[in-house]
This record gives sequence, C-alpha cells and structure tokens, in this order.
Amino acid sequence: MTVKARPRTPGPTILGSLVRMLLQTVAERGVDPATLCAESGIDPRALTTAGGRVPLLQATELWRRAVTATNDPVLGLAAAQRVQPASAHAVSLAWFASCTLREALRRLTRFHRVINAGISIRLLESPDRIELEIHPVVPGTIAPEAIDGFCAVTMRFCRMLLDEDYRAQLAELQRPDPDRPLDYERAL
Repeated sequence: MTVKARPRTPGPTILGSLVRMLLQTVAERGVDPATLCAESGIDPRALTTAGGRVPLLQATELWRRAVTATNDPVLGLAAAQRVQPASAHAVSLAWFASCTLREALRRLTRFHRVINAGISIRLLESPDRIELEIHPVVPGTIAPEAIDGFCAVTMRFCRMLLDEDYRAQLAELQRPDPDRPLDYERAL
C-alpha cells in the first residue's frame, strides 16, 4: 500500500473552506473568483479538498485584491455572513457543544489554529467580564478585513449559542475608523 503525504505548506495557513466563503462573496459582487485566486497564487484544490489549507500570505493577498476589486471596505463583514458552523470543522462542533459562552470562548482560544494559524487569541477573564483579543502572529500578515470577518463570525456564533439579540459591550479595532461604522455596530 502506498500512502501519499500532502506537501507541507510553509508558514501559517488558513482553512480553505473559509477562503471559499470570501470567493463566494466576491462572486456575488460580479468579480471572477478564479482570477483573484490565480493572481494571489492560490491553488484552487486547497479550497475544495477536505481540510485543505491556504498559506496565510496568499490568503492576505487575496483579501487585498478582493477589497480592491469589489470596492467594498466591509467585505469581511459580508463574507462572515456566509460562514456556517460546518465551515470551521471541529472547532464549530466544540463551540456548539459548550454549555456557556465562557466555555465556548475557551475552546475557541484553545483550538483556533485549526481555523487560522496566523492569529493569536487571548482570553482575559474576570467573574463578570470576558475579553477576547485577536492579533496576527506576525504583524501585518493578516488583512484587516479578515480580522473583521473573524470577529463578525465569532459574534454570529455567540448569538447562535445564546440569543439573537446578544451584543458585545465593546469592540475595538486596531486600525483606522471604518468607512461604514453602522455596519460594524450591527455585526459586532
């Protein structure tokens, strides 16, 4: 019996299924996803293979090109709406198997590298408050819109776990103020 090992991708990676959500979003806006993939150096097989991964630098280039091509500064928030629990594989199962939001956030903190190995998540806890910090492992290697999307998906999953009306008390972005603040207010 011959077993073929997948070639190891250098550097941090992101789940191909999540990159696929971005491409579906840009396609809805009339942009050709195949062209964006080719220009970003992304192998389309990584998007359809179970557990496929895309190098973070290529995914970041894709985000940059997608935002430019769509002229949509809130593209990350739009792409987040497409992400379903199954898109994040076992991390979503762990999330929705949690009895409390605190437990779900602890699991996300522990297993987030399955989704995106290029981010670092820190959970700051006190009896009446939970803070989630998300940072790129290497500064400048993740598109701000990708961080926006990650935050928006996390809030959507919080609402699925708790209540549709759940809102964070505060969301701070480490970048210039967004062009469309109401979109951020609704999402976060």
